[in-house]
Amino acid sequence: MTSPYPPTVERRAAIVADVLRAYAAWGPGSVVGGEWNSIRREARQTLLTALDAADASALDTILFNHVARVEWCGLWSPMQVLEYDVATWAALVGSQVSVDSLKDESGRFYPDTPRHDLDARWLTGLGVRRVLEIGGGYGGLALRLLQHRPAIRCVDIDLADTLYLAYGFLAARLPAGAVTLGYDPGAAISLVPDCRVPTEALGAFDVAVNFRSFGEMGRDDVARYFALIEALAPPVVVHENAALRPADEPDTTHVSHPELLIADYPPLPSYTVRAQTVPPWIAGQSRYIRQKLVRHRGAPSWG
Repeated sequence: MTSPYPPTVERRAAIVADVLRAYAAWGPGSVVGGEWNSIRREARQTLLTALDAADASALDTILFNHVARVEWCGLWSPMQVLEYDVATWAALVGSQVSVDSLKDESGRFYPDTPRHDLDARWLTGLGVRRVLEIGGGYGGLALRLLQHRPAIRCVDIDLADTLYLAYGFLAARLPAGAVTLGYDPGAAISLVPDCRVPTEALGAFDVAVNFRSFGEMGRDDVARYFALIEALAPPVVVHENAALRPADEPDTTHVSHPELLIADYPPLPSYTVRAQTVPPWIAGQSRYIRQKLVRHRGAPSWG
């Protein structure tokens, strides 16, 4: 399920209009911690200035100009990390799949694409049908899930500011109506702001996932998401986050935001850790772990 890229001028204008309508309803959202409030503070202000002014031209540049995205949105992985990730992906997937399948329309890699692709292969291979992603960022995992299994349904809950950018990325690559700002049971991907989660309307999920963003939140924010998980009661929760604090690093770009360690998370009383592994990726390899938690009552209907 994809659309020709780049989108037409008319399609770009429609996407920008959708974002402006959502901003009129949602506003900028609240940012307590995380990358928006540290390494991307200037980027956030640029985005909000365009949104506040309803400046369609400036917003078009932000959403669709690769150079702008590289310069201020941080949507590209450091090359040395990316090279290792691609090599790791190739070793795990095998020679039957070309690395070119990970590249974007211009032959480049989006950040974390090897990781997103492996997780999408794993989840779709298990037969997962509905995925709740908390902190989906620019939408890379959701897009990969849809590419591997077009019938899958994803709900991504994140900060409103992040969702405006995610919508630009996804809507430019998917048919009209496949991705929505706000929950739509008929959409392949629903982008839901953390301040407006229609818990009762979301229905049941096979799995809830979070990759490296719980640690960017405050403990109260994680507790709020854990309460949402408890209410939605997916049979399995998978997350990958920091277990140790970062050592001194010459490049502080990736450690400038606060980190909440897994040991300091609030309780998730209905779940038990079933498995714990060290991810194969180079970035933070020695301090990140992946946990699979299973709900006490009921078994997953997949896998």
